[in-house]
Amino acid sequence: MTQQLLDDLDEARAKEKMGRSEMIMEATQQFLRQKKARDLRDEMERGYTEMASINFSIACECTHVESEAEDKNLQVLGG
Repeated sequence: MTQQLLDDLDEARAKEKMGRSEMIMEATQQFLRQKKARDLRDEMERGYTEMASINFSIACECTHVESEAEDKNLQVLGG
């Protein structure tokens, strides 16, 4: 750690009336919670992106079935 960072830490610690170890522990816990949330968000984004591609492929494969169903409905309903 640089001296400037230690000085900033000591200044913040004095304002919060905490020990250095306690402040470092809280900062580390907060960092780890935020990292876990970022990692989960990234993993979900990858999953949704992958599923979008799969869903699009399925939709494209079923276009002809949708068209047939629409034609059949028009025939049955007299349209």
